[in-house]
Amino acid sequence: MSRPVVLLDGSLSMTAVGARWTEASAAAKRLGEVRLFGDPDRPQDSLPGAGASQVGAALAAAVATGRPVIVVTDGEVTDGRDLPVELRGRASVRLFERRSGPAAAMKSVQGPPRVTERDSIRLRVEVVTRDLAGRRTATVSVREGRREVARGAVTFGPGGTGTTELVVRPGTLSAGDHMLAVGLADSLDPERRDDERLHLVAVSPTPGVVMVASPVDWDARFLLRTLRDVTDLPVEGYAQLEAGSWRRMSDLRPVDGAGVRRSVKAADLVVLRGASSLREAAQGRALLDWPSAVGDETAGDWYVLPGRDGPLSGALAGAPLDSFPPANALAALSPVPGDWIGLTAQRGRRGAARPAVSGGLRGNSRVITIGAQGLWRWAFRGGSSEQAYRALVAGMVDWLLAAPDSSRGRARPTRAVVPQGVPVLFTWTDDARPATTGIVFRNAGGTERRDSLRFGGNGTAPVFLDPGIYTYSLDRGGRGTVAVETWSEEWYPRPVTLAASEATVRPEEKRAGLRDRWWLFAVAIAAWCAEWLVRRRMGLR
Repeated sequence: MSRPVVLLDGSLSMTAVGARWTEASAAAKRLGEVRLFGDPDRPQDSLPGAGASQVGAALAAAVATGRPVIVVTDGEVTDGRDLPVELRGRASVRLFERRSGPAAAMKSVQGPPRVTERDSIRLRVEVVTRDLAGRRTATVSVREGRREVARGAVTFGPGGTGTTELVVRPGTLSAGDHMLAVGLADSLDPERRDDERLHLVAVSPTPGVVMVASPVDWDARFLLRTLRDVTDLPVEGYAQLEAGSWRRMSDLRPVDGAGVRRSVKAADLVVLRGASSLREAAQGRALLDWPSAVGDETAGDWYVLPGRDGPLSGALAGAPLDSFPPANALAALSPVPGDWIGLTAQRGRRGAARPAVSGGLRGNSRVITIGAQGLWRWAFRGGSSEQAYRALVAGMVDWLLAAPDSSRGRARPTRAVVPQGVPVLFTWTDDARPATTGIVFRNAGGTERRDSLRFGGNGTAPVFLDPGIYTYSLDRGGRGTVAVETWSEEWYPRPVTLAASEATVRPEEKRAGLRDRWWLFAVAIAAWCAEWLVRRRMGLR
């Protein structure tokens, strides 16, 4: 019989505290030809390093060879219960279950990716535990380097899970990127690699989205609230209640007019509701311009219709726009050649449709102009019209902020922080076709690693890095910070989903075709050669 194919679990759980990697690898070598499994997208050699435990793809490939298949694992396989019965029956399983005792781990940390210097940073932390012998509380700390910037307690519920919110006070962190380490201050179990999570936050001296309203009306108020809901960027609003007097819309505190102008010039996205005096300061920025309607001739019931093209068609697909409240006025828009029309409107459902929302490029900047007035009633009404309003605002923001960021370069990481064993995934953001791009990583000790980003058909390129915090720089410009945690979901004990068993279906004997019997061709050729020699000696041709 053919030598068995041995699928050895190559996930990180095989080297966790209490795991039995040495026994499992020795047994696998004795049983047959060893192949590691874990993450189908990660190449593996002889050591466990995968941040996932998936056996399905590897098992299907091994069964296709027609040889006996043996799986050597700790049983903590994520797709173990999803394996087809006929596939599961073709393999034997040798179980080396980990010896697990008390366990505690940081499950997740959620917080804003970007704040301003005057904002608090609120981090929601979730901790999971098991078998802690009556332990009900633990201390969680937030560190930036060696400096502790926040501390709090978490209380565990009956299921061993606890959540808490930690707050980093405004002004604690200076402007720039900061990698926060959120971890358990107490040693609750022997496995310490899952006691800490990382969170990257960018502290900006100015908001990412600046809205300026003059005058202040219901459209401005509902737009500001929706902007804060649909974007992760810091959003700040300024209102001119009287000539020369500006106030912050969040708390109505007075703000210097020069400060408002500086915020507009430094913002990623500027939203002007009226406020024509600041239109010049917004040049060169992504701009959502919503001028007020002027003149009684624009008043009336303007019923909004979807445009024929543009990026907003998908955001409003299926929305019953004809049943939504009409706009109460329509400012005249003047699209230029190359602009798209996102929405149109008809007065009283009659006459020619006029542009209500248009967008396009102005130099290197993206600009959207809204002419319809009174769209706040969509959000106020609730239901499908509120959802359409949110989708409309989100679609406009997505398009306006989609232009490549020169500081990030032609590619940027999909996630700035990834668990151990998971690749840092870079996404191509340039308008040109994806091309292989050089990249240099530097860790905290100054050690450099040079690599190349090779983008696939989906426009992404994976890079596997050891745990640590790295700064990277791309060829042709672009830089940033990424990190690989020591944390992995593989460290915390999970239920065994693949139990020890013997194969119930023996591999079929592989039938050899004539093409596989090479010696038959050799005999035939030898016979033809012998016949030719005999005929030549007899004088025949």
